[in-house]
Amino acid sequence: MKNQSSQFEFIPKNYFQKIQRKEIEQYPNQAIAIDFGCGEGDSLIAFSKEFPKTYFIGIEKLLGRARKTKRKLQNEKISNASIFRIDGEYALSWLFADKSIHRIYLLFPDPWQKRKHNKNRLLRPEILNQISRILKNKGDFILKTDDLSYFQQAEKICSKHKNFILVPSEEIYLPTTQFEKTWKKQSKVIYQLRAQKKDESENSNYLRKRLS
Repeated sequence: MKNQSSQFEFIPKNYFQKIQRKEIEQYPNQAIAIDFGCGEGDSLIAFSKEFPKTYFIGIEKLLGRARKTKRKLQNEKISNASIFRIDGEYALSWLFADKSIHRIYLLFPDPWQKRKHNKNRLLRPEILNQISRILKNKGDFILKTDDLSYFQQAEKICSKHKNFILVPSEEIYLPTTQFEKTWKKQSKVIYQLRAQKKDESENSNYLRKRLS
């Protein structure tokens, strides 16, 4: 990584310019994944251990959680992950470069359960547009939630998006978070969704054939 980061904390060179892959990756063409809203870092560490060749960036807005995550990364001596303390929507919309990310995880986001607060949910059409922009072709967006209405809304948004298809998620490794442990003790059902970005080159080839 050629930025100002410590080994465990990601700090971009410029908060007003797109982050290029060479600022993140440890070697050329390394897979890069985002753990969005990583909390205190347990899932981030689990991901980094499960996929040692992938570089993980944990995005967390709250200072206390970000500091805890950094300490855990240091204590565990994790070499393929770092914490990026920033507002997630800003990072998605303005900082990550086009087609620079292989996978984005969103585990147990705030469900904003009251109908009048639904507009505050992170996953909205305009945010999925940004997720589509930064994902590589055939990259994944993966959601896990205990809230049925959130899951149904996400499923609807993803299925309607021109750049995504819903694919089976059962074989995807997803760590058990602290939230999930709590919900399972309460016998809550856990829902997960995997939306894969379509290969734009295949779409272009199809259109060329149709027009030729």
